[in-house]
Amino acid sequence: MSAVPVKILEWTPEYAVGVAEIDREHRVFFDLLNRLHLAMLAGKGAEVVEALLAETTEYVSYHFGHEEQLMAAADYPELRAHVGQHDGLRRQAREFRERFERGEATITIELTLFLSAWLKQHTMTTDRQLGRYLSARRTEPRVSR
Repeated sequence: MSAVPVKILEWTPEYAVGVAEIDREHRVFFDLLNRLHLAMLAGKGAEVVEALLAETTEYVSYHFGHEEQLMAAADYPELRAHVGQHDGLRRQAREFRERFERGEATITIELTLFLSAWLKQHTMTTDRQLGRYLSARRTEPRVSR
């Protein structure tokens, strides 16, 4: 009997913010986080973890940039505060990556726990507030990528 892989954070409708583009991108973020976590649990080599870490941090930058474009296009009044939260995670992600490159053995555990908590909190509060704002305007601004 084999063990069932454990996801660190499962996407469910409770995480939806009501903006199709953002929800779709959040699902990708959840998937990347789970792939990183499963690789760590499986004892994958440093090169696999490094590639997943790079993919995750690159996707974070892409998603945040896109979300910030959507907010700017909609004249979102909380843009500055929201971007401040994004900038905080960008800084943390760089620090985690630097620690990984220095060879810190427990970085993947700490990173996956940190990212899952941050993503859950940010999605359920800050992004949900953005979703309500965009829904109230009855528009979902489209920004070219």
